[in-house]
Amino acid sequence: MTILNNLLTFAGSSVAGGVTWDALKGAGQYLIDAFVKKYMSKYFENKEQCNEFFKMLSTQNALSKKNPYNDVESVYEEIVGGTVHEDFCSDLKLWIEENREKLETLVDIKQQKGTVNIAEQNNSGNGTVVNAGIYNSF
Repeated sequence: MTILNNLLTFAGSSVAGGVTWDALKGAGQYLIDAFVKKYMSKYFENKEQCNEFFKMLSTQNALSKKNPYNDVESVYEEIVGGTVHEDFCSDLKLWIEENREKLETLVDIKQQKGTVNIAEQNNSGNGTVVNAGIYNSF
């Protein structure tokens, strides 16, 4: 389980097991942007640090199952190179609570399946009929 999924589970989410970095940086980028807008100047030097923070949360395995904020503090210190601001974990917790349902929808987006039904196709010329599939880039 990743740190982010552990945080979501800790916050009471029951479907958090599938929030990946690909889903977060794709369909969920607006959630990161909301965090950046609200908290970046308080805790990070730039947007790249903030994005790297969320990337690490959503790709690294959780070490502390009982208190995921220990892992959060370790990641934060690694990214910023300093100690965690005393309000950081409580602000992150608040952001997770405010956006928990939206984060949970990222699991649904990732799991959506698409189908294409291509009926009979005829070619009366010299060309070749090429059927294309669906590519989801989440």
